[in-house]
Amino acid sequence: MNFTLRPATTDDSEWLYAVRQATMQTYVEEMFGFWDEAAQRERFLIPSELANMQIITVAERPAGLLQVERSVEGIFLANIQIQPQLQNHGLGTAVVRTLLVEGQARGKPVWLQVLKVNPAARAFYARLGFVVRDESLEHTHMIWRPE
Repeated sequence: MNFTLRPATTDDSEWLYAVRQATMQTYVEEMFGFWDEAAQRERFLIPSELANMQIITVAERPAGLLQVERSVEGIFLANIQIQPQLQNHGLGTAVVRTLLVEGQARGKPVWLQVLKVNPAARAFYARLGFVVRDESLEHTHMIWRPE
């Protein structure tokens, strides 16, 4: 699936929040027992949060968010959230594969964490070659290493 990325700005805050709520609220409530609307919304107003966040666009329309942190150690996939109506059409796979290509080119791993209450996410990343590195009380930490 063809997509482009553009930097997220505070002008995107409401849209970003809506995507976060649509994709994560059920899992957050299941894991933590509540959804703190003010705290969730605030994340999209903090410049440091937005600094590594991009809007995934398809046909010039916003389709999801991607938050990646790059370091000398590798690539941390902090967040990828695709609008529910666009899920299961290959967009998430295409976006994550671009990070794997980058990791391969740099000879660096890509890692992430998924909420334990989201087995579909864990299975998605496993299909892309990620393996479980370790687990905490709330998260499964997964890693992909270049060949």
